[in-house]
Amino acid sequence: MHGILRANGRVWPEHYPAGIWRSVWELAYPRPFKAIVDRERQRSPIPEALAYAIMREESAFKPRAVSSSNAYGLMQLIEPTAQRMAAPLGFSATAESLKRPEVNIALGSYSVPGEWGWIWFLLIGPHLVFAHTRAGRILGLDRLLVKRITSQGQERAGLGQLLVRLA
Repeated sequence: MHGILRANGRVWPEHYPAGIWRSVWELAYPRPFKAIVDRERQRSPIPEALAYAIMREESAFKPRAVSSSNAYGLMQLIEPTAQRMAAPLGFSATAESLKRPEVNIALGSYSVPGEWGWIWFLLIGPHLVFAHTRAGRILGLDRLLVKRITSQGQERAGLGQLLVRLA
């Protein structure tokens, strides 16, 4: 259904997703496999919206999708990338297993920060820059940002501190 709305998206995108337009937006941007996405968000810092955007664009939410370049499943993973991500998570990454939502979403969520590092910089970069402007310092955003990044755990604290120093 989201494909039909996407192909005929002339009227509904002009309306905020509230009231009668909410159901149209929910059809255009469905959230299938929510339990799996929620579980994987605990393991990976990938935002929920980004996980759904990748699945929507890459596979149209079809778990058994296979591209012409042999990318498999919801998040369209190729076997070499998936195999690299599978070992730390205890999964097997084969063409068939990548068509299972619980495997594909787990490996895709785990791979996004590493494979799409540039998007993380684009998402966090403007916040870091603003936090270190005069206005950001007056509002205390620089201190808040450092506190937030360093409270995320040791593995992310080092990267966060590096980003704060670069900004």
